[in-house]
Amino acid sequence: MTRYDLDPVGVVASPLTDRADAPKQGHEGAPDAWIVLRPEVADGARELTVGAELLVFTWLHQSARDVLRVHPRSDATVPERGVFDTRSPDRPNPIGLHQVRILAVDGARIEVAGLEAIDGTPVLDLKPVLRAPGVAGPTRDRPQRVRDTLARLRGDVDAWVATADPDTGTPHLVPLSMLWDDETLWFATATATPTARNLRANPRLRVGLGHTRDVVLMAGTVVRTVAAAEVDDDLGDRFARATGFDPRELRDYVYLAVRPDRVQAWREEDELAGRDLMRDGTWLT
Repeated sequence: MTRYDLDPVGVVASPLTDRADAPKQGHEGAPDAWIVLRPEVADGARELTVGAELLVFTWLHQSARDVLRVHPRSDATVPERGVFDTRSPDRPNPIGLHQVRILAVDGARIEVAGLEAIDGTPVLDLKPVLRAPGVAGPTRDRPQRVRDTLARLRGDVDAWVATADPDTGTPHLVPLSMLWDDETLWFATATATPTARNLRANPRLRVGLGHTRDVVLMAGTVVRTVAAAEVDDDLGDRFARATGFDPRELRDYVYLAVRPDRVQAWREEDELAGRDLMRDGTWLT
């Protein structure tokens, strides 16, 4: 039979270091972990976004490859079954399959929730979770949506920003780089842009994150405007690191501090109920 070679695309970085301590499945208490991609394949992950679901294929390198029958879940009271009818890591080709949720994307590093693979496990491939049209995934409760939204705010680097002309009401929508500091969204734009002009007259705006099947919408107010030449070094450095863009190097730019007072998040129709996560500036629990 023809043999095939597989080159791992990355490796798992996890607090789990011993197979004996790892849960059987990710939803059984697996910790958050990082997938560290090889630099030469990192471009393949450029469009991955916080909150998206991902299938991670791993090579379970500590597994026994000569095993064909096991007691499911290592429970000797359960009759043996063939490994192809179980999720046992011990099998002729020990490929692991893990469904996770993305918490952060940092270049070639992807933080995910609930990965039961141990530290150092080779990663073979990543694929998005696809669902049939009209078929929703598990409905998230409000606490989970708040966690996902905060993870997206910390991990995303761009957002859609909507403002309106104060005289004509003409809407203006533009993508801007952003930094979240746990209570304030920071944007930067040139002082002559329609966005800056609109916000000088009316500090209210709307912000959108994610795609149309994983929406975060925010309403807020500009509470502070700082000229790029006058911004403090800490904020300027953090903004540049997070976005890969440093407005201090450009002429006539301003930083805009936006305090959100309403946040909504949903994926499919089943999540429209309970989509309000913040009202009047307070996160709902």
